Amino acid sequence: MYPNTTGTTQLIRKTLSQAVADAIREQILSGQLRMGTRLSQDALASSLGVSRIPLREALRQLEAEGFVVIYPHRGAFVVPLSLQEAKEVYEIRMALESLAVELAIPRLTESNLARIEAILAEMDKEAAPVRWLDLNFEFHRALYMPSDRLRLSNLIETWRRHSERYLRVYVAPMGRIKKAQEEHHEIADAYRRRDSGTAVEALRRHLSHTLEGLMKVLPSVSRTNDLVGP
Repeated sequence: MYPNTTGTTQLIRKTLSQAVADAIREQILSGQLRMGTRLSQDALASSLGVSRIPLREALRQLEAEGFVVIYPHRGAFVVPLSLQEAKEVYEIRMALESLAVELAIPRLTESNLARIEAILAEMDKEAAPVRWLDLNFEFHRALYMPSDRLRLSNLIETWRRHSERYLRVYVAPMGRIKKAQEEHHEIADAYRRRDSGTAVEALRRHLSHTLEGLMKVLPSVSRTNDLVGP
């Protein structure tokens, strides 16, 4: 009998398409691919050294994440930042993450709390916005991990990924990182006291302040990037 390699082939292809998606996403986040840009599949495939099959799969994934929009017969475009989208994303995040906090705190262990505090301490010392954002992702993930709700956690990560481009805009000035850190400490203090009501309130206030900041800076970002539609 011959070994069944179908599963292995699919796994390799999935891994490759994920790597391609990660590379394109980072180019969008870093500004190498500007908002409104039409994505040439030939050029991307050539620059990334892949065939068009994993590239198409990667673009479909990025479309699902909100980074790219694909129009029939017109191709793929980088989605511009949008005030309306930011508002919707943060409304969804508030609902999902508030529920996660309510579920997490009754299950909180000393190990969970130590992880939250260790990440927060590292964030306090971090001066590079991009690295701080990576730690910010880990901090929020640590907050929700004790909830022990896999599907909820996956939903939260999906919507946090939707907000990543907006967060990069928001935290670029270091003054905003300082304010965000103060709010993170308020959330962590409520976790130490196992006070879920205060923790939810602090989390919602934190996300609301981030959205308010985005409402102020997004119009100028849009002008700076010379947005064009597809």
